[in-house]
This record gives sequence, structure tokens and C-alpha cells, in this order.
Amino acid sequence: MSDQTSRIDSIDHSSEGPNVCLVRAGRRRWRVRASEAEKFNPGDEVQTEVLDHAGALAKAHDAAMKLLARAPMSAAALQARLEKRFGADVAVPIVEHLTQLGVLNDAEAGRSLLRSLERGGPVGTRRLEQALVQHQIDPKAAAQVLEDHAQARSPSEGALVAARDMLQSMKRLDSPTQARRLAGRLGRRGFDMQTVQDTLDQLGLGEADSEYNPAQ
Repeated sequence: MSDQTSRIDSIDHSSEGPNVCLVRAGRRRWRVRASEAEKFNPGDEVQTEVLDHAGALAKAHDAAMKLLARAPMSAAALQARLEKRFGADVAVPIVEHLTQLGVLNDAEAGRSLLRSLERGGPVGTRRLEQALVQHQIDPKAAAQVLEDHAQARSPSEGALVAARDMLQSMKRLDSPTQARRLAGRLGRRGFDMQTVQDTLDQLGLGEADSEYNPAQ
């Protein structure tokens, strides 16, 4: 840390609201969170890097709120985004603060992710598991989302609903082609091979073939 210090001339609330203050020292001004401003008093000699850090915390907080306004995020995912821009010494306290406030909630982030996935129709367990890992949802919260998903609708029910929706665009195709394409689409939506085959049987479409690819 640098030995350079600044004497604080004034600390005023910003026009942005009660949670933001402006700290002035000489020709410089720092926009900081009110909670950070409480650590300082006019006339204090403060290391400039401490004020810089307080300013960075305010910027990171703003960035975090903008990201969360778009969609809920897991604590780990938000921290990773903030660390790339501000570094861990700024990202970690912001994430901890937002978690304590309840603004960050991995369970809600997981439920939001599921709702997003199901806008295109029901999804299978494998697709949901992959998405929860990709979005860095906490394992305990992810397990609860998976349990709720399983209780809401069985894989066979979900696959049948999805298949019937998909068939609307395949009416002119013959049964083997319908079966092949349904198998591929259901596989990509995360349904296992047995569930896919059971669904084709219920629809009277015969055997699934090589278009089923659970890795896609």
C-alpha cells in the first residue's frame, strides 16, 4: 500500500440518494457507499489507496445491481464477474454484503434458470443439471431445484408434453421421420433414452434411432 495520504475536506450525501456519499480531499473526489463514508471524518488524514478502495466498492456495487436487474445470479457467478473487473478484494465484500441483505439467493437464481429453460417447453433432469452447474448454482440450492422440478412433473409427463408440442411442426412428415426428429429434440432437452423411447411408444411412433444424442 502507498504511503500517500489525503486530508479529507468534506463528506456529503450525493443527490443520488442516502446510500451514496461524496468524499472530497484536495482536488480529488470519491463517490463511496454511505456505509464506507461512516469510517471517515472531515480533517482525517487517510491513505489515498483506502479512499480508492472505497470508491471501487461503490462502482462494484453498482455493477452488481445492474447485473442482478437483468436476471438473478448465483453468488459464485456474480463474484466471478466482479473479480474480472475489480479484483477479489473488492468483489468478495460486495458479494458477502448482498448475500446478507438477501439480494443474492442461489435458490431463487436456480428457480429463475429453470423458468428460463422451460420457456421453450419442459426439460429433462440432465439439461437442468448441466445448466445449474454452468451457472454456478450452489450445490445445496441446486439439489433443491432438482427435487422441486422432479416433484412438479415426472420426466415421462414432461417429455410427452414437449413431444406433443414438437409434433405440431411435423404433421406432414411420415412416422419414422417424426420419431427420429423427436428423439433428437427430446435428447437435446435433457430427457434420457428410456424416457424418450417410452414417449415414442405412447405416441405410436416406434423406435428411436441415432438422432438421439444426450451429449448435445
